[in-house]
Order: sequence, then C-alpha cells, then structure tokens
Amino acid sequence: MGFFSSPADKYSQTRHTITELDIKKMISHEHIRSLDSAQVSLVEETLLAARGSDGKLSMRQAYEAIHALRKKFTISELDEKGVLQALGDFFSGHHSV
Repeated sequence: MGFFSSPADKYSQTRHTITELDIKKMISHEHIRSLDSAQVSLVEETLLAARGSDGKLSMRQAYEAIHALRKKFTISELDEKGVLQALGDFFSGHHSV
C-alpha cells in the first residue's frame, strides 16, 4: 500500500460467482446476529446490486458497497466486519474464479 492508498486496496479484485441464495443464506440474521431484519434485507439488496450481470462479486466490490452503508450509519462497524468476514470465508472455502 502506498501513501495515498485506500482501505479498499487490501481487498481482492478477483471476482467470484455468488448466487442470490448464497447471499441470503450468508447474510441471514442467524449468521450475523447484530443485523435486524430490515438491515438484512438492505445488505442483501446492496450485495446483489454490487454483483455484475454475470453473477460475480469481488471482495473489493463487497467492501465498497457495504462500507457505503456504514458511512450512512445504516449498519455498524461490527455489522460491516461480520458481512465481510462471511463473504471472505465463503469465497475462500467454496468458490474460485
């Protein structure tokens, strides 16, 4: 990272296939307990919108989308970390490019 690097720079730009069902399972209240049902829906919609038309999403795209929600005080820093951890675990354990 350089002097003017962004926090997003630490996240991979490698795009992974992720289905709507995968996102819904991962972001459910059962997996990220700090999210209420309205926040779960908002995070799901945000991640689905961030996905390309090819159904692929990178960690950097996810970070940028979820971080925007945190900056609007829609979700907490803890929520943001939980969502990104869940996505990172999913991508590293289940899918490659």
